Amino acid sequence: MKDKLIAILAVLGILLISGCVEEETGKEQACIDSGGTVTTGMCCKSTGDFPDLCAVGACACSPENSHEVKICDCGEGKCFDGNACVRMVNNFDDCVKAGYPVMESYPRQCKTPDGRIFTEEICNGMSLFEAKEIAIASECGDRLKDTCMCNADTGTWWLDLDIEKEGCNPACVVNVVTKTATINWRCTGVILEPEGFFEAGPCNDSISPYNQSELGIKETNWLDNETLQIKAYVSINCAEEIVGGDFEINDDKIILMYASPRCGDDFACARCMCAHELVYRLSDLEKKEYSFELKRI
Repeated sequence: MKDKLIAILAVLGILLISGCVEEETGKEQACIDSGGTVTTGMCCKSTGDFPDLCAVGACACSPENSHEVKICDCGEGKCFDGNACVRMVNNFDDCVKAGYPVMESYPRQCKTPDGRIFTEEICNGMSLFEAKEIAIASECGDRLKDTCMCNADTGTWWLDLDIEKEGCNPACVVNVVTKTATINWRCTGVILEPEGFFEAGPCNDSISPYNQSELGIKETNWLDNETLQIKAYVSINCAEEIVGGDFEINDDKIILMYASPRCGDDFACARCMCAHELVYRLSDLEKKEYSFELKRI
């Protein structure tokens, strides 16, 4: 009787081992057939060979709680889900392209088989998915990187482009209203000399020198494709005057400067303040979106 029991257990052991080997061989072949490469890696002790690397946690244990197992390396942008190499999902767009179900909420949500939920990004009513479609159909082409940002103030999606140009960091700018896209090269390190037009007006009684909402940069206008005019209002002491202006351009930022010696050192201050209009006209300028800073020197 004892010998029969031992024989039965031996047969069950062989069948169990055979099943494990067959499953391992099947996953190994599935890895190769879907474009992956069999290699090894350190995964949690409870994890067997060819784990689901698309899910978080299988190989995220500390070294003392890990052991070496066979894994499937699917290459950049893909992961092994336990059955095949599939597209790696890091955002809503990836989830949709992978073919996972989309929930018709607002914003829409997409759910992966391992339970992760990605919410659609919206910029002034336009989804990132739609912005990418517009960008690819434009001069930007199918050269989009994964990084992007929404500029809610200007109503634009900024999608980084995989284009090499020395000194530049190009982006595809998608207008959510017109649904058009253009390339903004965002070239850096350009410093313009003060060869443009600058004018400081006299004291303007119609503008309150004490009301900050009436001061600062108030108007920007492209006169043509390479000439930008900016109007600003500043407040100085009545005894002071504006003697000149200058500007710098660094990347996408324009620094507008005005020279006005301060009273109190070489001459006395008056007991009043006055607002002045400043006009800058910058020529030979790349037409794109800029941020502005007003600076007294």
